[in-house]
Amino acid sequence: MATDIEAIIRNIESCYDFTGKSVIHVGAGGGQFVGYAAKTRKVLGVDPDPDAVERLKQAIREKGLESRFSALQGDILTVTARADVVFFEFCLHEIADPGAALRHARTLAP
Repeated sequence: MATDIEAIIRNIESCYDFTGKSVIHVGAGGGQFVGYAAKTRKVLGVDPDPDAVERLKQAIREKGLESRFSALQGDILTVTARADVVFFEFCLHEIADPGAALRHARTLAP
C-alpha cells in the first residue's frame, strides 16, 4: 500500500499550526515527516535508533532544514529541552512506558 506522506503532513497541520513554533519531534528518525518543519522556528527530532537518526539527518540536509531542525539519538524521557509542542510521530506503541512519555512531554511543552 502506497503512503501519501504529503497528505499525512497536511492532515497533521490541519490539527496544529506549527508556524513559528518550537517543536520536540519524538520518533522523528527516518525523516519521512520533516516537511512540516519549514514553517517552524526550530525542531529537536528525537529517536532512540541510531540508523533512523542518520536517515533523519540526511532528510534534514536534503530538505535544507539544517538551520531549524536538529537530531538527537535518545529517549524522550532524557530530553530536558522546552518547546511549544511535543509531536509524537506514530511511536507511542514502541515506547516501553507510553504513559510516562506523555507525562514527561507535558513538562516540556504546554
